[in-house]
Amino acid sequence: MVCSGQVSATNYLVSGQIDGSNVWDASQGVPPAPLMNAEEVREWARLGQEVGAHTVDHVHLPALPPAEARRQIETSKAALEDLVAMPVTAFCYPYGEQQAAHREMVREAGYDNATLTQRGLARADDNPFGLPRVHVHCGTNLIRFLQKCLTRHEDKRRGD
Repeated sequence: MVCSGQVSATNYLVSGQIDGSNVWDASQGVPPAPLMNAEEVREWARLGQEVGAHTVDHVHLPALPPAEARRQIETSKAALEDLVAMPVTAFCYPYGEQQAAHREMVREAGYDNATLTQRGLARADDNPFGLPRVHVHCGTNLIRFLQKCLTRHEDKRRGD
């Protein structure tokens, strides 16, 4: 359904793990899972789906010196733009962790928006560099998806 053109989605990619695996999950005991390769990423974009950036290495941004945090944010964008030959304007903070300085770095890097791991529907007055999101997993059926998007179900989880 997503790739049929009926619905669009954003896939936030860790640019240093194209054709790699979810190495950041190893410490949690999560088994390795293959990630998209370069051709799959290009096909995703060709089908009209959005490619978003998720840093180079899926790092905890607040734990990094500012220069390294900026490098992770900027280099991920540049690498993905080179790969898909189109602008990458969406960013997602790894682990949802960020501070005001990171939001500013994302803005300065040329992104239009950034998402958190905070659940909820985005509102018109939300900071575009701190947007909540609706979590959709492989087991989310159409009825559940519509419930999340068209009712206040997710808004109850915003935490504000």
